[in-house]
Amino acid sequence: MLELPHRRLIQGSLYQGGECCVLGALAIYRLKKGVHLIEISTLEEFDEDSYRFDESEYELIEFAQNYLGMAMTLAWKISYMNDEINGDCTPEQRWKRMMVWIETILFNKEYHNAPSLLQKDKRELRK
Repeated sequence: MLELPHRRLIQGSLYQGGECCVLGALAIYRLKKGVHLIEISTLEEFDEDSYRFDESEYELIEFAQNYLGMAMTLAWKISYMNDEINGDCTPEQRWKRMMVWIETILFNKEYHNAPSLLQKDKRELRK
């Protein structure tokens, strides 16, 4: 997520109009590093028409399992946090909140103790 050109995350779609959700950010990162995602080997093949999952959250989770090698429960939790828990946020707020959530998980800290570049924005994150 740190390598995204814009610190924004969309909801309800893996990749659309050059923007993405958390799972889309992981797919883009891996493609840029030269990791092939089974049928997808270039960023150009990862277009908005083929990987837009408006109708079924299951399709998005299935993509994460099949192409990113992620466990179904982890993919579901990430998708749920991105789309449902942070569904009422702006794309910029969603990016900040997801960064704090990811750091909290990685560093196994309480929310208010999460080491973060975003700590100075803590009040805005809780909005």
